[in-house]
Amino acid sequence: MRPQSMRMILAALEEQTLVERTPHPTDGRQVVFSITERGHEAITSVGQVKQSWLLDAIDTRLDADERRALAEATDLLKRLVQE
Repeated sequence: MRPQSMRMILAALEEQTLVERTPHPTDGRQVVFSITERGHEAITSVGQVKQSWLLDAIDTRLDADERRALAEATDLLKRLVQE
């Protein structure tokens, strides 16, 4: 990502008070961006919406056999991640 693009993204996030800018503790040329409480809430909210959408889609768009296959595949993926 180009620095100009990152500046635009951070400026938009800062304008929405999702991140805040503070001076770097030892280097006056730099700044440190931190997520705000509102930013944390936004991340949590987006995650909940995505999870709700996925659960609803599984429940309404998949039949019982497909849900069972998905559960089995999920177990296999968990095993791969743990190894």
